[in-house]
Amino acid sequence: MKSVLIIAYHFPPARSAGIYRPVKFSKYLPDFGWRPVILSVKNPDTKIIDDSLLKELPENTKIYKAYSFEFVRIEDWVFEKIYGRRQYQAQPAKPRVSGDSNSPATPVRQSPLKRFVLTPLRNVIHNFVNTPDGKVGWIPFAIVKGLWIIWREKIDVILSTSPPESGHVIALILSFLTRKKLVVDFRDPWTTHDNRRNLETTALWAPRVSKSRFRYERWLERRTLSRAGAIIHTGNGRAQLVKESFPTIDAGKHHVITNGYDEADFATIQPVSQDQTAKCLHIFSIGEIYTDSAIENLLIALENLIAAEGIGSEIKLTFVSESVEMWRERLSVPPFDKNVSVLGFRPHKEAVAMMTQADVLLLLVPSGSEVMRDRVIAGRTFEYMRSARPILMIGWEGESSRILSAGGTLTFVPHDDIKKIEHVILEFHRRKMAGELVANPNWEFVRQFDRKLQTGRLAGLMDSLIKR
Repeated sequence: MKSVLIIAYHFPPARSAGIYRPVKFSKYLPDFGWRPVILSVKNPDTKIIDDSLLKELPENTKIYKAYSFEFVRIEDWVFEKIYGRRQYQAQPAKPRVSGDSNSPATPVRQSPLKRFVLTPLRNVIHNFVNTPDGKVGWIPFAIVKGLWIIWREKIDVILSTSPPESGHVIALILSFLTRKKLVVDFRDPWTTHDNRRNLETTALWAPRVSKSRFRYERWLERRTLSRAGAIIHTGNGRAQLVKESFPTIDAGKHHVITNGYDEADFATIQPVSQDQTAKCLHIFSIGEIYTDSAIENLLIALENLIAAEGIGSEIKLTFVSESVEMWRERLSVPPFDKNVSVLGFRPHKEAVAMMTQADVLLLLVPSGSEVMRDRVIAGRTFEYMRSARPILMIGWEGESSRILSAGGTLTFVPHDDIKKIEHVILEFHRRKMAGELVANPNWEFVRQFDRKLQTGRLAGLMDSLIKR
């Protein structure tokens, strides 16, 4: 059996949004003649642990870990002490008075010390130490470990997945030193991403990308793309963006393998008959909520519905997300306390079960820039479709909305149309009361996103590389 070294900073038991893709690839690669060997980090930057996904890996899967010295953790701790926890994080704006959608947010001012000394210092560290990202301290340890793994495990192909982009740097160097074939997988873009475009942010001391750092990262990305035998993207729009940004790279190297759903996750869930006679409409949002999404307008609409006579108590909204913790205090008091629940993190299979039991699944996509907005594909898009429940998406049209529309269960509302958000929720409630709240997915379209099928495509790419 052929062997592939998968370099993935984000991997179980440490839990993050980026772990599902390398885990599902690793789970199904043996079905296509490939043995996965994992290189991850020994001291991951996360406090959430979820062992359940490790049980999905093939028996005797080798997982190696390399230490990472991440100066950014010390830096974050110091700046958090200086700026304070509440200012350190980007804060969600409180809902404005209903109807006053144009009232501006109150700007936060920095002291001269922070503005002219500490924030510039942050920029220097960001641009001359933490490059290409805050995980740069993983690179030397992972290279040493990777060379030993390649020799010990007789690796045929190296595959790296990002973010963080440090993983691609490790793979690039290992491929150069060992002459092994290289496949790079971009869950998010690198230098074409919003976070390299110096967008404004609500964080007081958020660092800026210097021109010299940007040029250096462009050089690193170009070298990585040139070295790679196959370049994988999670969406057509993102693939096209990179093609246009690096026109000298052979366009035939670029391939699209989206995220997806694992049929095995749904096979173990007991079917739940939707109680169409229950008076409450249960809306679930599962996954990360970004501060630049339409959550504020959603809360304004919900506040209006709660105030309406005879309907307020019959609408329940549940967030299953650790990223909503910053809203927890606000949502635990009137007017939201009786209608909104924040559950925080739940193991993956439990979250999937919740999807299948919801009356309506809510998707709030981030705004991003005009360049990236059309290219955003929310990670839970595919599991939402497979759950066969009605989906309410509030935000901006793009690849997510086009995929969900083709899936046959989407109701889309523009991010700033508060009245339409109210109207759609009321319509869902009416359909629930009438016993008509059902979904009819386009299964022929949905099933193409099965993780096993996608892994077969990856295996085919690697097969073709080692035959060259």
